[in-house]
Amino acid sequence: MLAAILQELIRLSQEGPREDETTRLVREIVSYMMNNLHRDESLKDLARRFYISEGHLCHLFRTRFGCSPKRLWQFMKIERICSSLGLIHHNVDSLAQQFGFQTRRGFERAFRRVTGMPVSAYRALVGTGS
Repeated sequence: MLAAILQELIRLSQEGPREDETTRLVREIVSYMMNNLHRDESLKDLARRFYISEGHLCHLFRTRFGCSPKRLWQFMKIERICSSLGLIHHNVDSLAQQFGFQTRRGFERAFRRVTGMPVSAYRALVGTGS
């Protein structure tokens, strides 16, 4: 699934003036998500922001990325955390709050789902330079 998501994100970033309305909409939503990693909006709020129905929003993301908008947003947040030094220098509660997770447990579950390991194991892996 990760490979399909990355492939579609790359394809979206390379689309030019020939893009159709649906591609433009998906690009705008993904751009909004990438620029607002600190937010935690419901699916309803996200759909309302772009003047589409929740069902259409889910359909667009499942068709393009093979996952829900919420799952993609979580993937983006975890990827940003892993690529920064914040994971090493901040505690889990701080990271959860900073990246829009409602609870520490929600952050830990999303982190494990995306990386395949708990935060402590990832920190140990990064600390050893592996």
